[in-house]
Amino acid sequence: MRILVLFFLTVTITLFQSCVAYQLPIQRSTIIAEKPEVDIQRDGTGIIRTAHCDISARYISADDWNKVISSSHVFANSGKSVPHPPYEIFFITLQNSTSNTIKDLRFYIKTPLSSETSLSIGELADESAPSSFSGTDITDIFSLRRLLITDYILDDIDFDRNSIGYPFPFILPHERGSLFVAFRIPAFEYRRYILSVEYVTGEIKKVVDFEVVRKENRPE
Repeated sequence: MRILVLFFLTVTITLFQSCVAYQLPIQRSTIIAEKPEVDIQRDGTGIIRTAHCDISARYISADDWNKVISSSHVFANSGKSVPHPPYEIFFITLQNSTSNTIKDLRFYIKTPLSSETSLSIGELADESAPSSFSGTDITDIFSLRRLLITDYILDDIDFDRNSIGYPFPFILPHERGSLFVAFRIPAFEYRRYILSVEYVTGEIKKVVDFEVVRKENRPE
């Protein structure tokens, strides 16, 4: 009888834990995939080095977005919490290693069935709800800036002190540019997709691809 009671008690606890776990929200994360050609930093930033430039890409989560925006007078009123816009956002840097300009920058998200270009500032302003970028300077956030340091870790970059507005739509020789880019969120059925960075230097057109992995976990 005692064994039977213990059995039913164990089953009840197991079922209760399963129900609780089922009700907890799914936790989703997005990362740059590790590959031989990608140098992954401690914060998840991926770096691909080419003969023309070193390119880094980092997915911007809700926590990242709030930290960057609320800590910078360049992008927003410092100290204020801000919501994460309903877009897939990345932070990109490009270190020009050549004597030519890096120009015609374009960014794409590619799935097996589609290729979507990054949204322009005008598109973001037109289609976003007023609250999406509340308290932020959308033009400064999504425009090319010159980085004055060589750090790749996002938390180590002080945009107020370590960056200045860039007056050109291209990157001058031996200078480093950075910007945030936003895309419409791909259907989550695509657990992997490609983030493509396209540029022209001299007469050469180059495309650099980062694989992006999306994961979801239900808390135990």
